[in-house]
Amino acid sequence: MVSHKLGSAEAKAIKAAQKECITAERRIGEIDRIISGLYEDKIKGMLPAGRFMKMLSEYEAEQRELSDRAAALKAEISAETDKAQSADRFIALVRKYTDMTELTHEIVAAFIDRIIVGKLERIDGVKHQTVKIIYNIIGEVDSTN
Repeated sequence: MVSHKLGSAEAKAIKAAQKECITAERRIGEIDRIISGLYEDKIKGMLPAGRFMKMLSEYEAEQRELSDRAAALKAEISAETDKAQSADRFIALVRKYTDMTELTHEIVAAFIDRIIVGKLERIDGVKHQTVKIIYNIIGEVDSTN
């Protein structure tokens, strides 16, 4: 269930984000070269000052947007990579205790961060109470999927 939860969709998202980040960084470098060429053309008198300023501001705005997007993508990649590593650590922990014969305090402490017990409610005369288990490493797992 953990592998499925943190599986191939996240891997595809990481690859797509990495590809977009590389594309953005290449374009940032390309814009740097374009700006250098524009400056040289302006110095040589081949490009009027007004046109140079307009083009420069447009390229700088695009470069800022790309830099912001690249930074956001790097943060997203880092977060997704951390999730994948957490899942791997949790699965290794599960494998360590695969053949357990009794549930000890040590095993519970290794797996569970906390248990949240909801308010007791009566619905049609039947008692209902929600219980959420927050696991170490991976957090809450939605068991309905």
